[in-house]
Amino acid sequence: MTQNSSKIQGKFYPLQHEEWLKACRELTPAQKDVLYYIRTLDPYGDGVELSVSGIARQLSTENKEVHRSTVSRALKALDDKGFIDLELLKVQVKILAGGLHCCDETTVLSVGNTVASPQQARSLRNKRDHDATSAIATQQPSSESPTQSQSSSPKTYKTYSDFIKTLSEEERANFWKFCEEKTKNLSQPVNDIEAWLGHKNKAGRNRWEVYYEKYLASKQVQAKKTETKNARDEFRRELEERQRQAQRAWEESQSQNHNRTNGGVT
Repeated sequence: MTQNSSKIQGKFYPLQHEEWLKACRELTPAQKDVLYYIRTLDPYGDGVELSVSGIARQLSTENKEVHRSTVSRALKALDDKGFIDLELLKVQVKILAGGLHCCDETTVLSVGNTVASPQQARSLRNKRDHDATSAIATQQPSSESPTQSQSSSPKTYKTYSDFIKTLSEEERANFWKFCEEKTKNLSQPVNDIEAWLGHKNKAGRNRWEVYYEKYLASKQVQAKKTETKNARDEFRRELEERQRQAQRAWEESQSQNHNRTNGGVT
């Protein structure tokens, strides 16, 4: 048996058996494809800038086309399940905005080489919002992104102990619970969440700042979901009340017609 002495160049991802089994149990085939596309590109978890369209194009074959929407859904699922940390960097659209001498019909949204009517433009904007992950930075959950926005950072504190004292007991407990949930899939378990948060990440940022930003963002998402649900419930209640009023009005009308037909005798 002869052995090829030439070395294979490039990065290698150290895939462990337990990790593979976990991915097989929890992920769909499309999600696994996207996950290991990312991890083999970024085996050290340093963070890598990718695009949904680029991932879809490279995962596609002559026999199977992978759509951008499939990749977008896979990325969201992987982020929700803690396999990756996903951060939106930019969304690019070109807008030709009309001025005072332009009417609504001349306002267009240009995407690529196509020009849409106002109705089509709204549809395209909605679709672009849905696929907002068309330019993303993603990395394994073992490290935090070095490019996370500073604008959403909490008020600047020098140490973790200074920061954590500013939170109420309930908020503190919720923050710790969020961090524990986000770190449960790390290759090395976090036994002391406070000590872990008190250190800096590979990018030199305070880890508690990074995760508090994520925590605040998750609260905003949950608040929007709750608001949407409450609005939907309120609409349903109003609709049911209108149906009851219509039913009562119909019954009263039927009763009046019956009385008139029978000469007012009940």
